[in-house]
Amino acid sequence: MRRLLVLCFAMALVHCSGGDDGDDGSSFVPLDARPAYDGGPPRDGAVSPWDGGPADSGVLDGGDDRDAGVRDAGGVRDGGDPRDGGPARDAGPPRDAGPMRDAGPPRDAGPPRDGGTPPDGGLPAVANETDAPEECDFCNLQFPPTLTFAAGATSDTVYARIYEQGVTEAAGPGAGIIAELGYGPAGTDPRTSGAWVWQTATFNVNSGNDDEYQGAFTVGTAGSYLYTSRFSLDGGASFTYGDLDGAGSNGGLDFSPTNLGVMTVQ
Repeated sequence: MRRLLVLCFAMALVHCSGGDDGDDGSSFVPLDARPAYDGGPPRDGAVSPWDGGPADSGVLDGGDDRDAGVRDAGGVRDGGDPRDGGPARDAGPPRDAGPMRDAGPPRDAGPPRDGGTPPDGGLPAVANETDAPEECDFCNLQFPPTLTFAAGATSDTVYARIYEQGVTEAAGPGAGIIAELGYGPAGTDPRTSGAWVWQTATFNVNSGNDDEYQGAFTVGTAGSYLYTSRFSLDGGASFTYGDLDGAGSNGGLDFSPTNLGVMTVQ
């Protein structure tokens, strides 16, 4: 029985190998002689990954440089040099701040609080009746009490005196004294009126403990005026005004704007 099975197996092998010499072998095709399967047409209209050529490791053909499934990033987007952030943004010309603001005319500081001479040429401080060190002990309009002269002519000489303890006793003019003679419209007060015209008086003589000063007026416009003297001990910051019967810090002395010289210019 075993021999019979072996014989049948051998005959089957002979038949599969082609049998007799005239057998064309059409009944059997070896597996390695069959054509390769090409995948057939795409099922959903999609493009087949195969292009008919050999499959080179199954990688999509993405162009010349796509040789390992690496996608080519392509050229630089701007077509020129690689982008490095681009050129610096032009800030444009400097912003014009416009014309400088005009601060306007200087602010008037007004009269000084300490009684000094105002910076704008205003009236000086009045020392009369203050009993301050700047007030003269005594001063007056010595002579004459009246003047009459023609317009444009020069008046007679006018005299005024000052006494200040420790200053006027010595020979010659006392140190630091400013002496002035002035005139203004009738009915005005020389202490407060800006209409008065003042001029420097010159030293004349020592008279006892007093120093006497002198001067003369020239007035171009006819009219009625008042005139008197004034003296400063602090460089012109303040003045003590004199009248015909005397003013100053000594007892019983007061300035009166109604007791001044009267000038008539014809």
